[in-house]
Amino acid sequence: MADTEEWPLESGSYILRRLVDNVALNATGDNRNVSITCVEMWNSNLYIGTSAGEILHYVQTPLHPADPSSEDIFILAVRLNPPVNEQGATGIQQILLLPNANKACILSNSSLSFYTLPELSPAFPQLEPWRCGWVGGIDLEADESGQYEAVIMVGLRNRITLVKVAEQPMRVRDIEFRSCLSAARRGNFACVADARTYTLLDVGRQQKIPLFSISSVDDQSIENTGTTASSDEPRLRPLIESPNSNVFLLVMGTTPPEPGVGVLVDLDGEITCGTIEFASYPDSIVVDGQDLDVASTQIADGMPKEVCVLATVRRQVGESPTKDVQIQHFDIDTGEGSPKKEWLGISSQTHGVTDVLGLRQIVASVKVSLPEITDRLAMSPIQFLSSSTTESNNLSIIKRQREEREFINNLCKIDARITVWVGDEVFWILRNPMILRLDAHLRLAQSTSMDTNAIRTLINDIRGINPQTEFDFFTLTYIRQKAAILLFMDLILCTASGMLATTHDINATERALAESEVDPRVILAFLPLRDEIVCSQNGVWVQAGLKGLLDQLLAQNDISKMPTDPDGCYDHNILRLVYRILLFWRQKRGHPSITDSSYIFRTVDSTLLHILLLCDSNTACGPAAAGSMRAELNSLVDAGVEDVDRAIVLLEQFERLYTLSRLYLSQKQPAKVLQTWQRIICGEGDSRREFIDGEQQFRIYLSKLRNRQLVEEYGTWLAKRNPALGVQVFVDDNSRTKFLQADTLELLRNRAPGAIRKYLEHLVFRKKQPQHTNELISFYLDTVLAELGSSESSQATIISTYKSYRALRPPKSTYLQFIANTATSSDEWQTCRNSLLQLLDATQDAVYSYDVTTVLQRIMPFKSHLIPEMIILYGRQGRHEEAIRLLTHSLGDFEMAASYCLSCGRSIFGETVDEIDFRVLPAAKEQGKLLNMLLEEFLRIEDISDRIELTSELLERFGRRFDILHVLSLLPSSWLIGNYSSFFISALRRHVRHRNETSIVKALSDAEHIIVNVNFIEMVEARGPIME
Repeated sequence: MADTEEWPLESGSYILRRLVDNVALNATGDNRNVSITCVEMWNSNLYIGTSAGEILHYVQTPLHPADPSSEDIFILAVRLNPPVNEQGATGIQQILLLPNANKACILSNSSLSFYTLPELSPAFPQLEPWRCGWVGGIDLEADESGQYEAVIMVGLRNRITLVKVAEQPMRVRDIEFRSCLSAARRGNFACVADARTYTLLDVGRQQKIPLFSISSVDDQSIENTGTTASSDEPRLRPLIESPNSNVFLLVMGTTPPEPGVGVLVDLDGEITCGTIEFASYPDSIVVDGQDLDVASTQIADGMPKEVCVLATVRRQVGESPTKDVQIQHFDIDTGEGSPKKEWLGISSQTHGVTDVLGLRQIVASVKVSLPEITDRLAMSPIQFLSSSTTESNNLSIIKRQREEREFINNLCKIDARITVWVGDEVFWILRNPMILRLDAHLRLAQSTSMDTNAIRTLINDIRGINPQTEFDFFTLTYIRQKAAILLFMDLILCTASGMLATTHDINATERALAESEVDPRVILAFLPLRDEIVCSQNGVWVQAGLKGLLDQLLAQNDISKMPTDPDGCYDHNILRLVYRILLFWRQKRGHPSITDSSYIFRTVDSTLLHILLLCDSNTACGPAAAGSMRAELNSLVDAGVEDVDRAIVLLEQFERLYTLSRLYLSQKQPAKVLQTWQRIICGEGDSRREFIDGEQQFRIYLSKLRNRQLVEEYGTWLAKRNPALGVQVFVDDNSRTKFLQADTLELLRNRAPGAIRKYLEHLVFRKKQPQHTNELISFYLDTVLAELGSSESSQATIISTYKSYRALRPPKSTYLQFIANTATSSDEWQTCRNSLLQLLDATQDAVYSYDVTTVLQRIMPFKSHLIPEMIILYGRQGRHEEAIRLLTHSLGDFEMAASYCLSCGRSIFGETVDEIDFRVLPAAKEQGKLLNMLLEEFLRIEDISDRIELTSELLERFGRRFDILHVLSLLPSSWLIGNYSSFFISALRRHVRHRNETSIVKALSDAEHIIVNVNFIEMVEARGPIME
């Protein structure tokens, strides 16, 4: 492929390409006195006429036949000397090819001969050469498809003869017109010219309409159009063309160096439209556009009706006169406005033309391949991988490149029909393909400082063009992508210099990148994000012209020096733009038209993720807010990414484990999700602290899984870390994985022993399963006794609570309430002891039954430390006296002692006296017995003031349950009676009330007895005596 710097800047409407050079004009090799006079080409055969009267027949063949894309060369097949009637100096005057008839007419030194195509063997050997001055006039309107003949006009001395050329030449008719030098025919109408004037001719009716003189300085009256000029002055050569079926183009002037004027004449002989002005009177003209299939060039030019008039004229370049081809664009239909003029520039390419510059339109268009097009449009790989490719990959790349070039070479051929020759060289004049013309504009825009305005203007100009052929499609794709890359490169340069680009420039670049659909990997090649590019070992395939541009731009710019601050111009100019472009590409996922889609979308997803991580790296911690970068990051990950492995690496690199867990969720990998959450809970890489209430989310997710193995593994891990939460995994009724109690206990014993207590508590307290009560109590005892047996400080802590509680003055809370309110440690053993007390003190129904004797035996070694436990157990065994003694003296919980007596030991620490439901209390006799025990213990209190106060209070509150005589026997005689006045007064009142009630009952009984006796007597008297 040619370097882009070697391509010429060709922005004109036409370009010049060499057809053949070093033509052997003379058999001896001396070309100094021989020149080319005419050129024709048909079916890969090139025919060149020379002033030496020879026809050079060249055959076109590929330079390398095995490579169809190789450049063609021409090989001289034969050198032909047509027979002439008399020798002259004019040589070959005309070569007229008749492909339908498979014949060629050659006019040499005014002698016309016929030959067969393509080898130019004599067609009619028995026919002598005809003497004539001109041959041509093929009907431009004729539909020659399927015909094997052609009708031509032969300009004889005194007439024009129409000849049908087929198997034999046949004269059709003669038209009276002397010395015809040029003609153009459409149907029955022809425009002909002699040496002086133009004439419109009706061929069928043989009617003539004189038009005007060729030279405006020729004042001689023309009486006979067939006369010949006798002056020795050089005369203007008549030039006739027919742009379309309605008009003829005729050229008139004064002298050869003076400007010439082209005039359009209709079929009525009237001058129409405007005129065309030439720099000098042309040596020859060609009208291009009316018969040539130039669909792609019409699209590029945007003017389908436009035709171009090409003329060889004189031109002054500096102080040197030369010849060149002048090109004029002209709207034949309207003729409005001044024609757009330009020069082909042949003089600059041929080092000046001072003599012969020939111009001719050949009989039929030829498809021409331009290497510059192939060098731009053929696909070529860009290597982004640093690893070396294997030999097989290299062979694969070479093979594909050859196929790509062959494809483009065959597809993107240009129609060629106009030839120009100078010296010993023949050139094609080609409509400049859109790709070369627009690419020249782009190269001009980037030649010095980047002219982004010109690039944007070009993009706007081609935005409305719709491709009509594959060639057009490839061309527009190339131009749009190149323009977009240049605009993006301008943003890169702004960023590298620390400048903020305007919003207009950024938006224009974004639109260009989106419309052109530049491979996103090409965009990333200019950025530090290029590490995200994913491609095969064969590289990223782009059009070769783009590859050359990319190689050039990458060589000129050091990517490592690009500023990467996500809060600076890098973010403003580049990151957000690239982010939107990548989103645009992500929406195209699944489109069948995208080649290399797997690698492209892996690149897109990885880069999007990388950009979002960069932009979110300095934002506030916490869950994602709606519309934030973090929310977009989560949406991207939740939707799934193409390159999961790369996403994992990026998320690990940025310490975004929570986002990584969302990725695993989208991939339906619960094991990875749990593993990642486990790492976050243990304190690893959640840099944005998004995993709120992680352990609870962990538990909820486990309840949704059906994978028993995962639930067991991570459920026990959670139970080991947070027993209360972990146990919920195994007891949740809504969980999709169910566990039997025995299996759960076995699992917890093996993997999370610390969670067994929570599980047993659930079974005992919530599920009301009594079979686990003893095991739970045993677990509590194991924990508490192990702590007391190994820690003297724990023993001292318990003793200190007793002392502190006893030191409180009544009224005071219960001991359990006291230790709950004053607890400062969250040690497991203290929690277990509190739970143990609650379980031991629970009501005596079957649900909470346990082996009292076993429990009592286990705690006996610490009976002085576990006083509340001893009290409860004594109460369960009916050892009320010992329980009351501990409540009174060891614990000092007098309120609970009274409650114990009233409930007869059913609830020791559950209810105070005020909370007791007296409707369900035991018999008063049993209560009185226990209260008497309590009274006796109160009377043993060491502190005399407490003894008197508590005894007085007990008697006052529960006096009716005490026998006054028994109380009097217990109270010391030294105590003042006033301390117990309330008790005695109430007791005496009860006694008096009881005595009065007894007297009343006795009186009522006596009255009842009298009534019974009276009734008996009356009954006896009524029945009378009975004789036995």
